[in-house]
Amino acid sequence: LAVGTLGQAGGRGSNQLLARRSFSTGADLAVGLANSLVWTFDGTNTFTPTTLLNVGFIQPLLRRGSRDRIMEQLTLSERTVLSNVRQMERYRSAFYVSTMTGRDPGNGASRRGGVFGSGLEGFTGVGGGFGGLGGGGGSGGTGGIIGGTGAAAAGGYYGLLQTQQDIRNQQVTIAGLRSNLAQLRESLRENLTKIPDDPETIIRERLQIAQARQALLNAESRLLNSLASYQSTLDNFKRTLGLPPELCVNIQDDMFAQFNLISPETINSQAEVAELRADIGLLNEQILELLHPAGDGTEPAQVVWSDQLADRLRMQRAMIDRIRKIYHGVAASTLPQTRKDIEQLVASLGDRKNDLLSIKTKYTDEFVSFERYGGLDPCQVSLLTRIDASVYDVEALEAVPAKLNEDLGRLEVQFGSYDEPLAEIQQIIEHLLDSETKPSGAELAELLEQRVIFATPSLLSELSEDILDVSLVQARARTHTVRVPPVDLKWDMAVELARRYRRDWMNARTSLVDAWRLIEFNADNLEGVLDLEVNGTLRSDQSDQLQMALRFDAPITRLTERNTYRQSLIEYQQAKRNYYAYVDGVTQSLRNTLRTIDLNRVNFEERRVAVLSAIDQVVLNDQIQKLREERGQEAGVTAARDVVSALADLQTAQTDFLNVWVNYEVQRLNLDLDLGTMN
Repeated sequence: LAVGTLGQAGGRGSNQLLARRSFSTGADLAVGLANSLVWTFDGTNTFTPTTLLNVGFIQPLLRRGSRDRIMEQLTLSERTVLSNVRQMERYRSAFYVSTMTGRDPGNGASRRGGVFGSGLEGFTGVGGGFGGLGGGGGSGGTGGIIGGTGAAAAGGYYGLLQTQQDIRNQQVTIAGLRSNLAQLRESLRENLTKIPDDPETIIRERLQIAQARQALLNAESRLLNSLASYQSTLDNFKRTLGLPPELCVNIQDDMFAQFNLISPETINSQAEVAELRADIGLLNEQILELLHPAGDGTEPAQVVWSDQLADRLRMQRAMIDRIRKIYHGVAASTLPQTRKDIEQLVASLGDRKNDLLSIKTKYTDEFVSFERYGGLDPCQVSLLTRIDASVYDVEALEAVPAKLNEDLGRLEVQFGSYDEPLAEIQQIIEHLLDSETKPSGAELAELLEQRVIFATPSLLSELSEDILDVSLVQARARTHTVRVPPVDLKWDMAVELARRYRRDWMNARTSLVDAWRLIEFNADNLEGVLDLEVNGTLRSDQSDQLQMALRFDAPITRLTERNTYRQSLIEYQQAKRNYYAYVDGVTQSLRNTLRTIDLNRVNFEERRVAVLSAIDQVVLNDQIQKLREERGQEAGVTAARDVVSALADLQTAQTDFLNVWVNYEVQRLNLDLDLGTMN
């Protein structure tokens, strides 16, 4: 309803008040009110008032005369609001996925009105209609089949937790490398004492120490780079949350705790033993210098008691206390925790068996039906092939708990056997420090050399090996416990779910319907003009008028309107193709997501076996070293490289194991979003 004044109406100098209203049928009503007052200054000196009321009504009957035509602009605006509501709801879910995984959330709602007007301007009926609506968006879905043995790293919150766990795995590797380096140095010290005239053995030992040190330095550099990269990623994540990068934020979550295959307490114990071995090795060298002050090495060692020797023995006594504290901590904490890990494995055996049987059924029984395609199935989502039978070996899984319990029982006995030799070493040191008459010469040198200097590193070496064995038992138990929840969904059912629940799919259909609606809108201009017109005038002098007319214009020249109509037909066909392309894109994305989920599920079991195989490498290297020591043989030429390779393979297998699980969870989250079922 428009109200205003019209100056110079009808060519006269009167002011006119005009009210106009448009109706949804296309009718237009205009009411004008004019009032004039004429003064006469001659004769009788009178004035004449005149009031005029004009009423005009026009109702189109053909062209631009239907409700659909007149209301289309407002209807499209309302449909835009609805589409924006849907798009905003999808964007909220996508923003959650983006925060968690780093996936692009896509576009949000489209702005209308504001400083650009009411949002109802610019409607032409062509070119996508009124400003366009929130259409189909993208096809959705991220990630695909990843080359290699593992999977791609995630972004967002998952990526931060993934990097944290990778850093922990690197710390485990570094602890093992330090222990290996300390063991090689101890072996070199013994060889320098026992066989100083064998240059080949000494050179080989030094070569292996150099190799082990190089591997340790490389691992520490990689750890530093990972820490720096983590901090940079964390700063980016803080900005994503709208936080300043200088704000202190600590990411803590137990979501990936199940991938701590070796507990932090065990890692700390390994690090302490490695540090203690280095300290005791240095201290023993200082004591050996006192035992061999001079001579060519052919005479028995001679030593005289001194305050310097007493100080070093007191330091040795303090280190024995540290050894006792370490293995008591392992016995009181790590061993019971490992027992609980084995019990948890037993509790999860039922689900693990079902998982393996499902994989076995799919990749053995169904594989035969696809061999006619040469191993490639053109109809299904999955690419089935023969996989190693150890991946789904249920019988081997059933035997795991008994073997782990046996190994853990042996280690519990072993940890209870350290008190006696440590007490004996400590008793000797206490006797030497407290006794008034102290032995000297060759007797004291032999006592220190055989009962203290060589005995302590030997005990530390055994303790380090036992802690390693405990950590590997723990790692085996935890590796068998981790699961991925199976996703049993066919691609065609996934497409139907997306068709029903995805809000951007609703908008894609809306966009297609809008293009179809514009065909009828533009067809209206092809009709002829037939308008009913009513005009009336009410005057104060009783000279009223009423006029009614039919105005007709034949649709003879409609070139511009015809071109616009044809353009709307073309745009509808384009909208149909865009809609079909959108549907195909969603279908392809869902098939790809389900394919990746299926791949990751099988690959996860293969990576589990790879972790167990890497653990076996570490164990076998340790057993080979023990056998050589029992036979009095020197370490092999490649002993250091074998240990480094085994630890590197274990870290790689752990990383791949974690990455596949994370990628599986990311794809499940993407699937939930792309099905439109995410709350």
